[in-house]
Amino acid sequence: MGLMIYKLINNLRFFKKNNIYISKSANISLLTKVRVLKEGKIKIGSNSKIYENCLIDAGKSKLIIGNNVKIHRLCTLSAGKYSRLIIGDNVLIAEKTSIFASNHQFKEKNILINQRGVISKGIVIEDDVWIGVNCIILDGVKIAKGCVIGGGSVVTKNTEPYGIYVGNPARKIGERV
Repeated sequence: MGLMIYKLINNLRFFKKNNIYISKSANISLLTKVRVLKEGKIKIGSNSKIYENCLIDAGKSKLIIGNNVKIHRLCTLSAGKYSRLIIGDNVLIAEKTSIFASNHQFKEKNILINQRGVISKGIVIEDDVWIGVNCIILDGVKIAKGCVIGGGSVVTKNTEPYGIYVGNPARKIGERV
């Protein structure tokens, strides 16, 4: 079927086209781009809001955004190649955050860097998570329920429930009480 790019309008009543499902109460900015290939799937839950100039890219993978999720301006969510990106309910993602559920292979010296394959393990962000401004979440990570990820952090490893993480790479500095 090939590449499909949709510019979606605010206050959608219900949108279902091939492999994209958007809840009737979701609110997606006109300036957001949603991309999915024939093998991919996107689902956006109830009362979720995606602000201006975001890229929601499932490619050939599964990208699920739960209920009551807020994704602020200039965010990129990429589900990788034949992988998954799952965001639970009641998640806040601040501006300029990038979430990439894939990574390039680079170890062998005898293959040019631009001719290497891609590895995709997937990303899971559980319920009740706050990701601060300008964060990067890398492939293979599970952000546990209730976590706070401080602005500018780079998350490269799984987190513990209700932990507070900051830095590059992100490290635990406390817990939500």
